[in-house]
Amino acid sequence: MLTTRLPKLAAICAFAAIAFTGCSAAGSGGAATPSPTAAASAESTTAEGGGTCADVQAEIDSIRTSVESISTQVPGDIPGAVATLSTIGTSLTTLQESVTDPDLKTHVDTLVTEVTELQATAGELANGEGGFAAAASILTQLGEVESALSSLTAYCELQTA
Repeated sequence: MLTTRLPKLAAICAFAAIAFTGCSAAGSGGAATPSPTAAASAESTTAEGGGTCADVQAEIDSIRTSVESISTQVPGDIPGAVATLSTIGTSLTTLQESVTDPDLKTHVDTLVTEVTELQATAGELANGEGGFAAAASILTQLGEVESALSSLTAYCELQTA
């Protein structure tokens, strides 16, 4: 259990450090650019179309990989973590629009809500806003994203079995 929470704890500490020091995602004045990991994820996360679990499983797997990469990007690549969250949000919006199964859509909608909340908090921290309260909520929000993603995955496993 400690092993799975350690990267998340590192992430919250990094976000807290940013919030306390007032650093922005852009660093010393330049515009934030997505990391190569985030750019590669953007290319690999366009929805394949279709509206059932079988049609979108590859997209769900890609989103899971991107979510897992967030904890490895922090603390060294805060702009990359924010860019990854943006890519995930875009992928989820595309996925949300392509889903026709009502139960699957409910799971995707829940995941979209959780990711949107995490994006907002991470954006605040990257801009030096939100303070310790926002930094403290990152760990909880990331856990909620992972929980929603696990629920979506479990639903699809039942549908495709």
